[in-house]
Amino acid sequence: MKKNFLLFKNPAVVTSVIINAALILLGIYFIQTNVDAFTRYTKEDGLVEWMQFLTFSTTAIFLFFVVFERVHRGESLKHLENLGILGLGLLFFFGSMEEISWFQRIADIQASDFFLSHNKQAETNLHNLKIGEVGINKLIFGKILFIGLFSHNVILPLLSIKKPKIRHWVESKGLFLPPLLLVAVYLSLAILLEIFVKHRREKEILEVIGAIHYFTCILMTYGLGVGYSKPILTNLEEKRRAGILFSALLVFLIYISWILGNMSLKDFLL
Repeated sequence: MKKNFLLFKNPAVVTSVIINAALILLGIYFIQTNVDAFTRYTKEDGLVEWMQFLTFSTTAIFLFFVVFERVHRGESLKHLENLGILGLGLLFFFGSMEEISWFQRIADIQASDFFLSHNKQAETNLHNLKIGEVGINKLIFGKILFIGLFSHNVILPLLSIKKPKIRHWVESKGLFLPPLLLVAVYLSLAILLEIFVKHRREKEILEVIGAIHYFTCILMTYGLGVGYSKPILTNLEEKRRAGILFSALLVFLIYISWILGNMSLKDFLL
């Protein structure tokens, strides 16, 4: 247990928790005082969505770097672990591009006839598709994704405590299990959001704190070796510097998201 709490000595972990808590508290503040500001806060291409895009993109780049580093050290790209990490990076890349509709809105390009007919928001993305009466977002990105995330964050990490072979099996596929302490923090914030924020776009905040949660977990596992046997950093001084670097990076990402999301201090006024 003591070893787990040492996570909070890492500046990247502390920064990610502070940012996630701030995003939740800001949402609670807006929903209580200025609903219009909450709508701006969670709107398409707003602060929350830009932060999710930038976090997913950064996570994907880091995972690609992990694969590059492992191959540079003599491992084969075709090794199952490296293919698994590469696949995970591609998954985060896909998620980042879905969040901004593959630049369709930013480039002001009209969606194709297929997406105009089958996408609930008439945008070029898959998660808002509706085929017949089946909503892809509700089925795949809702129910199925929820089951997968709950299993990955709660069930498998808990089972691995008594059965370490589970963690070894997951790692052999190039994947990882999130540190339980970080999972506990994320779930606590998610419950806080669920209790105090009731709005049709509240899930946008849940998604962005999830993105930051996974960014931090991936840095801790693949980068620093928390619950993972083959981190790319092994030197204590390198790990310390990496924590500081990624802490600064998270602050920079939220700063850029604020600018791109067109938020203003006037939004805090009643």
